[in-house]
Amino acid sequence: MAVTQILFRTSTEVVLAASSSSDALLLLLEEPAESPDEVLDLNWAPKHLEDAYRSLLESKHASLISRACEGACVLNSEFPDGPDSHPVYSEIKFHSPSQVKELAVLLALIPIHSLSQVAPHVLPSMDSPVSYLQMQAKNLVDFYIHAAAKKQAVVTWWD
Repeated sequence: MAVTQILFRTSTEVVLAASSSSDALLLLLEEPAESPDEVLDLNWAPKHLEDAYRSLLESKHASLISRACEGACVLNSEFPDGPDSHPVYSEIKFHSPSQVKELAVLLALIPIHSLSQVAPHVLPSMDSPVSYLQMQAKNLVDFYIHAAAKKQAVVTWWD
């Protein structure tokens, strides 16, 4: 299985529970959502999106994507990369609902259409790389907009 970027939108209560309990953290990692639309698997798109925007001299957009995908605070300092029974490939971090709201506003301003101007040598080697990156950028924006509308936190990790 490939290592991929995971984002999960959830309540502040779930974040608080996972921050102080390895059992709650394990539950979050193994069964992150009741609804599939609460989880966003970005695969390796964050790196490719950041590279694409940097190539367009849009480093502020690259930094914003990085910020949205990396999280702001470590979720559980005792188990920063997950409990022993379910380690992940990064620190598990989160954005609070107020941070999510701010990110949603900023992400909505990213010019997704400009990805069509990225030079071919910057794009990932795959079929339809521009369409893929535009789709993943839109997924990220929509994910944060929905989380902000529901006043949710966003938890991030590589799994």
